[in-house]
Amino acid sequence: MTSPLPDKHSLMASVDRCFRRYKRSTTRREKAVELMWSHVMKLMASWLAEYNATRLIRREVTRRGETDHILLGLWKIRHTTSGETHTYRLDLASGRWRRDRNLDRWPELKLLPVTAEGGLAFTWESLIGDAFDEVFRQASKALRLPTSAYDYLHGELVIRWDRRDLSKACSILANDQSLEQQILSDVRYPMEVDGCVTCHTDWNDRRATAVDVGSREEWQPRGAEHCHECAENEKRKADYERTVMQRLATVKAQFGDLRALNLGEGRSYAQLKTLGGYRVKALMTALWHDALDRPAVSLASRIEGTRACLYLREVLRVQANIDAVERIASERPQWLPMLSRIHPRHWERSDLFSRKLWVRQGGSAAPVDRRSLRCDRRLCSLERPASFRFLNDSSQVCVAMILLGWAKLTEHFGSAHGHIDKWIIFLQALAPSTDRRPAARMLAIRAGLILMQHCLARCDASLALDKLKQPAVMRLGRAWVAERLTVWRDQGYRELMRSKAKGEASLQQASDWCLSHDCRYPDHNMNWTAIERHSHTWHEHVQAEARRRREDQQRDGLGDGALSQDLTWSSPIDAIQTDRFVATPLTDSEALRIEGDVMHHCVSVYDENCHHGGYLVFSIVPTAADAEKADRATLGVYLGAGGFQLNQLYSYCNTHVSSAARAFAEHVIAALNQSLVERAA
Repeated sequence: MTSPLPDKHSLMASVDRCFRRYKRSTTRREKAVELMWSHVMKLMASWLAEYNATRLIRREVTRRGETDHILLGLWKIRHTTSGETHTYRLDLASGRWRRDRNLDRWPELKLLPVTAEGGLAFTWESLIGDAFDEVFRQASKALRLPTSAYDYLHGELVIRWDRRDLSKACSILANDQSLEQQILSDVRYPMEVDGCVTCHTDWNDRRATAVDVGSREEWQPRGAEHCHECAENEKRKADYERTVMQRLATVKAQFGDLRALNLGEGRSYAQLKTLGGYRVKALMTALWHDALDRPAVSLASRIEGTRACLYLREVLRVQANIDAVERIASERPQWLPMLSRIHPRHWERSDLFSRKLWVRQGGSAAPVDRRSLRCDRRLCSLERPASFRFLNDSSQVCVAMILLGWAKLTEHFGSAHGHIDKWIIFLQALAPSTDRRPAARMLAIRAGLILMQHCLARCDASLALDKLKQPAVMRLGRAWVAERLTVWRDQGYRELMRSKAKGEASLQQASDWCLSHDCRYPDHNMNWTAIERHSHTWHEHVQAEARRRREDQQRDGLGDGALSQDLTWSSPIDAIQTDRFVATPLTDSEALRIEGDVMHHCVSVYDENCHHGGYLVFSIVPTAADAEKADRATLGVYLGAGGFQLNQLYSYCNTHVSSAARAFAEHVIAALNQSLVERAA
């Protein structure tokens, strides 16, 4: 028996009354949002009290002998007597279990890989946060009003809910003052108001002029009546206390209904966190022993990639459609990675990977362009049958790499329509015609990925893929593939993989040389050894030119200022600092020249790209005492339709960086994209 929903007619009348009663539009909106928020919280409290959303997993057996594993009271995995697996999501408004095949709103429960320390990749707080998010989503949807202002009210509710983090959501369950303590820690106490500089200076003067040591008085502030600085300090203290009380009152008003439920059963936050750690381990044990099938995990790993993170929803998608996935794995295994972009309800189609579904006929769209078939906007149809044949003849690893380039094109252009065919034509030109081994094509696709990303970062969006048509760029890619195949043939596969990072770095450096000469080099007579020699000479020339310009600048008495012909630009964020690293944006040509001189690479040639707004460079400097040489790095990112993306990350002399520096670079890119979202809002 589910809790009754509030009367929408009375709620809509109350909202309309708010808009009629108050004259100021800001006050109207605030009062309406407060009214909607109170109703949503009351509905959430009634549902949380009725359904045990804090119990991580429980096992039930139906009368038919079916086994159910219920996660957080909201999601259910059912094993039927015939061996099938069905997934359900609880509809809180009706109290019924609805069949859920896409699993987009299931919790982010990471299964693989297991961390090196043996710890779990998720926490009790994250699972409780996912459950609260689902209850809030259904509560706000259940109170949808047929008014023109509802879209604004719903958006404000979502923004207010997103402001609370996981720790605050879990503090709601505790009966101690952990939520209040966190609010107090969020508001910075003004430490400078505890002492008055004016009073202290006056006391020092009197103490210095005192003749008798025993007559020297102890220091005390003179008070607000005799000192203007003391009066200002008392005012700031009062403002601080008022801000804290207002925030505490706001939190109590917003989450009072949820805290009154006592979902933590009288335990403190520390006790709940400790107990939650044990429950999470029990959850993983129950999932691996009873709920998940090992063949489904293996197939899901082949779909997502053997080195990719594997989540519960991806395994359950495969497990619920195991017959269709096994048929595809036996008949067309190269297409398995494509299943991650297709809605699971279409996996049973016998013509899922036929040409008529993927290639456009004339000017009409192909079936794969329909939103009902694909669950990812990064998938689109092809314009050429030859592109489909290239995909069909590739191996599973090659198709996964092509999907990666497909996603890069979508993030840069907004849609890969037409662009993916141009890139596949380039890949066909790079693939050796005499060597039909899958690894040879894999090397060609890897070269195509590197050159495509480099052209997207260095050139305008409209001209990036046109650069790939240049004969010099094709010769550069083919020469690199031939050199890698020679290493494989002469020194073996182990040496090929050991020198993989160095070979890819040399291709990126050679592409800088090629694009800087407007794709006139390399010519027909250059093999990879000659290309590397010319690239190395050009890089040394760029560094020498940067040093010469800085010496001329110092000789002319300009100091550290930029030359008149230097370019400047801005960065969306300032310096980012953690306990181990600090990343500083380089916002002029001189800063790029200094960075290139220190790090011994050619970052100074990117000043025009930065000036046009499509590229940014950060200098990453370690601050820890035990820092390694590989922790010092230069980060280059380019701006596409999907935000900022990694282009290059190198240490001294274009060597590779440490894993800690790479993780910090990802944090910088995330901060850049977050700044774009905040600016758009």
